[in-house]
Amino acid sequence: MNIKKGLAVAVILLFIGVTFVPSIYANVSRASIDSDLVEFTTEVCGFNGGKRTVKLTQEESGEVEALFDSIREQLNASETREEAEEIFKEAVVELDKYGLLGGLSVEQAQRLVTGGYQNPRMMKIIENMISRSQEDNNSNFFCLVTGRTDETLFVSPRMRFIYPFVRHWLFDGPHPILDLIFKFANDNVKFMVLLFIVFLAVILTYWSNDVLKLYQRNPLPRRCMIYLGKGLSGGIPASGWINTYGFNGKVGWEGEFYGNLPWGCFTYAKQYPAVDGFRGFQLYIDKFEETHFYLGSARWVKIGDNPPKI
Repeated sequence: MNIKKGLAVAVILLFIGVTFVPSIYANVSRASIDSDLVEFTTEVCGFNGGKRTVKLTQEESGEVEALFDSIREQLNASETREEAEEIFKEAVVELDKYGLLGGLSVEQAQRLVTGGYQNPRMMKIIENMISRSQEDNNSNFFCLVTGRTDETLFVSPRMRFIYPFVRHWLFDGPHPILDLIFKFANDNVKFMVLLFIVFLAVILTYWSNDVLKLYQRNPLPRRCMIYLGKGLSGGIPASGWINTYGFNGKVGWEGEFYGNLPWGCFTYAKQYPAVDGFRGFQLYIDKFEETHFYLGSARWVKIGDNPPKI
């Protein structure tokens, strides 16, 4: 009788093991697979913005990085703006395969990165104002731009507009109001309420001089700006590469460099402005640590080996 009971218990335990071991193995395998995935985030600059994160395998992640290197090589070999635009359009098709268009269709993304949403009349006016004497190896205008850099900061139009106001309270150091602004930057209602309060405070406190300077230096920007390098500890350059194709033809940078646009730095860390009027995509694995990849169009790019004299 005891032998029969022992066999019954053994059969039951065997049945339980057969039932649960596969699920345990499946959970362990799934955790192992998840740990091997790479989270890529796409942020859309322009076209009402947007952000989306997708998980890619290690192999797919390497393919995305290789894609940007390929774009760079093709852009270097291109001879006309039309050829460069076709390279960007093909790149969009490839990014779509990995789900990295931030929710846009291929057609929308292609138009975005090639400057299709630029105002042609405004472009013509500014183009006529740009003299050929301004051509140099450190700048380009109305250009396609792609890059792979670190020490990179993308700043939205909202943040560019409100920052000069709150700069009065920062004094080159962190301040609670800055935390609020970053916290509410993506909440339309809260952001507008905070903007109105800060605006009234500045108007009542500083009025003429500061508001006039604000208008002259940063008049209601509508597009993203990219900052490269920062001023902490005597200056930390960005490193990587940037290629452009525009008014000055093909202009590119590689190695270490700083943004050199003639405007003030951003935040107490003093990031240097490099790309104005950017519309397109930025992709990153970790927004604050890893390399940023970007593809799009811009109004003005100016980069140098040394920090600007501001």
